[in-house]
Amino acid sequence: MCFHVPKGQRIKTAKKDIVCYKEIYPNLTSEYKSFQYEYKKIYSTENFPQYTENIWVNSRIISKGFHSYTKEKSYKDIYHWKISNTIRVECIIPKGSKYHVNKMSEEYVSEKIIICKKENHVQNNNSLQKI
Repeated sequence: MCFHVPKGQRIKTAKKDIVCYKEIYPNLTSEYKSFQYEYKKIYSTENFPQYTENIWVNSRIISKGFHSYTKEKSYKDIYHWKISNTIRVECIIPKGSKYHVNKMSEEYVSEKIIICKKENHVQNNNSLQKI
């Protein structure tokens, strides 16, 4: 999964913990790259961010980092993608972490993330179900 950053956008540093959300499988594996998470553990990536120029849309691409959403509403809700059997988890981008935000798609990419807790619903075939 890659994250598009407009040229000229500066990286931010979290002044406080930032609450965000991810969609992952119930076994806490990410949909992309099959990264295995655990609750309450701080994950970090080195050399963040690494940019690749995208001359077609005048942006830079970040392919390394932890992707999350600014609201409980996720890309599945926004784009109506049908990836089934995932759970929505609440996360934190810890204070002091570097990150970028895309306000249009309501996404973050960050150098650090903590998976905090499972939300009270599951995404299944593009419909929310209470659990």
